[in-house]
Formats: sequence, structure tokens, C-alpha cells
Amino acid sequence: MNKILCMMMVLYVPTAMAYLDPGTGSLVLSFVIGSIATCFFILKDVYYQFMRFIAAIFGFKMKRQRLGLVFYSEGDAYWHTFKPILASLHQRGLSATYLTSSPTDPGLDFASPTIECQYIGQGTKAYTRLNFLEADVLAMTTPGLDVFQIKRSKRVRHYTYIQHAPTDGLYNTYSFDYFDSLLCSGSHQLAAIRSLEKLRNLPPKQLFESGCPYFDVLMAQKQQWTSNPSKAGLPHLLIAPTWDTNGLLSKFGMALLEPLAQQGYPMVIRPHPQSFVVELNMIEALQKQLSRYANVTWDTRADNFPSLAAADILISDMSGVIFDYAFVFEKPVITLKFAVDLQGTDANDYDRPLWELNALDQIGAQVTLADLPKLAAIIDRLCADQTNITRIQKLKETSIFHYGSAGDVIAQQLMHIQAELTSLPTAASMPSELTLDTTST
Repeated sequence: MNKILCMMMVLYVPTAMAYLDPGTGSLVLSFVIGSIATCFFILKDVYYQFMRFIAAIFGFKMKRQRLGLVFYSEGDAYWHTFKPILASLHQRGLSATYLTSSPTDPGLDFASPTIECQYIGQGTKAYTRLNFLEADVLAMTTPGLDVFQIKRSKRVRHYTYIQHAPTDGLYNTYSFDYFDSLLCSGSHQLAAIRSLEKLRNLPPKQLFESGCPYFDVLMAQKQQWTSNPSKAGLPHLLIAPTWDTNGLLSKFGMALLEPLAQQGYPMVIRPHPQSFVVELNMIEALQKQLSRYANVTWDTRADNFPSLAAADILISDMSGVIFDYAFVFEKPVITLKFAVDLQGTDANDYDRPLWELNALDQIGAQVTLADLPKLAAIIDRLCADQTNITRIQKLKETSIFHYGSAGDVIAQQLMHIQAELTSLPTAASMPSELTLDTTST
């Protein structure tokens, strides 16, 4: 009855005489779509309860069919994280469901008789589907469970977060508080989560020593990559920053880029994809000012691997790509040193500095605005220093679990979680689909 009343309240629209501006219209449209999706799942639930009641009257037993292991991806960029895990499950002949909010997700083409891949829409439509999901385990790379749009479904027994970067990360506050477990890439992440649990008086989660599965993909790509012959002349530079206030393009801009361009360095600039959304004017201005330099190119491809593989040195900021580059290619990284804004992030509550801040000197060098005039000398020194390789290898060995084999490890850990759950009594819940067992009760 409560569900029916809730549905009637959502559907009831009183008459109103008002002007609707485009911005408000967009909000109203989003609300209407969300309301329709919510009503659909409520009606579906009521229908299943009614069918179950009727079946019981006539002596039929209803079989519950719920999903087992489910993965959710926000979009294409996360496929390299999920691919090694799904590949391991496929090789073992195990069943899973992969849900994505991108119609172009490469995962939709993943061929497996045991793994079903579905596009579930974007925004409210996807969130509604997830909020009514029924499954044993939901594994995802989306933080903020029960904080932002994705809420815990009463019919999902276990939520796990897959760390998809080796860093502590500048995630919003409470990003991981409501997960049941976290699949961590390094010991520094274990320590960070335990400190937050203690600070916020949270029950301890299951924390697994998992690794970073997209390193599996990058390592496989590297082994198949045909490297260019040794390049004469100046080192090839890759500028690959993060976006917004902590990004080097917004903080340094032409003060960094133009001197390097003037000195003739072959330079590829690869802005973060989000830069083209929130700071497009700045990107276009930089492109215009640098257009006269033939040695400067811009990379906007979805796959960053070709640019990473071709570079002799990376210049960046707090972007997670710095460790991808250092650990996979074992080449030096220059990071621009400035105060990092931690307000509104979980890292602001850590009882220690961010792991990546302490790791930057081990993968290359940090420079400040005052160091920019001598940046060319720093580049040449790092490219000639072979001891960088040893430092990077040591950091990788001590900071990353199961480097190169994380996909298989995570698959086994998820199997373990699911096995523990299925050995427990199943909570009463309605099935996603109904079938009739004609055996009389």
C-alpha cells in the first residue's frame, strides 16, 4: 500500500500557470524521466508480489532468480579496469553481469557465453536501475555510494569498490564509507581507509590486497607495442595534466609551455578529457597561442597509450597518469609543485600526507614556478640519469599489489566474497524475473 501511495504522489501533477525557462525545463525533464523510471520499477515490484501471491494460492512455488556477481561501469574510460577481471572469470567459466552507462563501451563487445553485458542508460535511468538491483555482489569504480545518486539497494547483499588508480586519490568526502569492501591497489590505501574508519567511528570494511587491474592491460599493450627507433635530438615531451584548480594548464599555462616550445622540444599536449568540458575557453586560447609552433601537437584520442609510449619524459601535476607512465614505461616524470587543495576530499581527513606527494621525488623531480627558467636543464638531467629506473622499480614493488596480474587476483577475491554470501541464509526479496515451478507445495 505504501508503494502505491508513493507512486500516486509521484504521478500527481497539479495545474500551474508559470513560465518555464530552459534551465528549469531541463531539471523538470530530468525529474519526469526519473519519476517514470521509478514508477516502472515500483509497478514491476507490485506485479511480482501479486504474481507470487496468486501462485501461492494455486499451490505453485515461485523460484527466485537473482543476479550473482555484477559490475557497473560509468563509461568507456573504465573498461581497462574491468576487462582483466571479466577475462579471468570468463576463462574460469564463471557467470557475471556487466552493466555500463556508455553505449560505446568496448565491454559491450566482450564475447563470453557466461558473461552478459548490458547498456543500462545514463544518469537517472541508470541510477534507478542500480537502486532497484537484486544481486549478490555489485562491484564498481564509482565512489560516493549512498552519498550521491547511487543508493544501496536492499536487494544487493554486498557492495565492493574497485580502486582504479595507484594513488590515495582526491575523492570527495565520504566516498568509500558505505561500501562493504574495497579492493585496494597498495598498502597506503589500506592505511588511509582504516584511518578514516577510526576517525568516523565506522565499522571496519573488508579490505583486499588486490592491485590495479588496468596495469595488466597496459603491460600487455607494452609487450605488443612496436617501439620507434632511437630518436636523435631533443627528448620528446608529453604534457598530460589533470583539470580544474589542481591542473598545471590552469596554474602555469603559457609560462610553462611557450619556453619549451621556443627551445624546439617535440611536445605533445594531452589535456584531461574533462578540461574540454569545464575549461574549454582556456584550452582553445592555449591552442591558438601555440599554433605557430610546428613542434607542438595536441592529442585528444581516447587511448593515451601511443602518446605515453612515444614520450621520453612526462610533465604533469597530480594526475594519476604520472604513475601509469612511470610504472609501465619506467621513464622519469616532472611534476609541478604547488599547494594542493584538499578541502571537501577524504584526503583532508587523513592522519598522514597523501602517498603520491611523498612518491613524486622517487619517479623524477618536482619543480616550482621559480624553477621554470631552468626546466630544460632538469629535463636533460633526468633523461640521462639511469638511476631513475631503479628508484621507479623499487617504488612499484613496494607500493602496488600483484602488478601485472591483478585481474586474476580480483576475480578470485570476488569469487570468495560471493561464496561467503551464498553460504549464508538468503534475505527475503523479490526476484528480478519469475518462473513457475509446477511442483506442488
